[in-house]
Amino acid sequence: MEKDHAYYSNIVDDPRYASEPSKEEFPMFESLKLTIERTLPYWNNVIVPQLKEGKKILIAAHGNSLRGIVKHLDNMSDEAIMGLNLPTGIPFVTQWSLAPCSLVRVW
Repeated sequence: MEKDHAYYSNIVDDPRYASEPSKEEFPMFESLKLTIERTLPYWNNVIVPQLKEGKKILIAAHGNSLRGIVKHLDNMSDEAIMGLNLPTGIPFVTQWSLAPCSLVRVW
């Protein structure tokens, strides 16, 4: 997002970002790598413990966030993830079994 974008100031001046990053450090974009760095801690610290408790989880997220999670779960290469398309508005189901650990995807 360029600094002259209509919403740039709304985002950069949002009180939730008051402590960091500084306006000079504020990212102008978010790559898949940065998205993964941001979303995996939430996945590991919040979602996985709930899965281990046997809860059913519904995740509604932006395409890149979902691609990052799929990349992590499927251990996909950088090249492979670039070819993955998660269509907007089309749900997909991931069934997770902890014993034995297995992942079954239903598209």
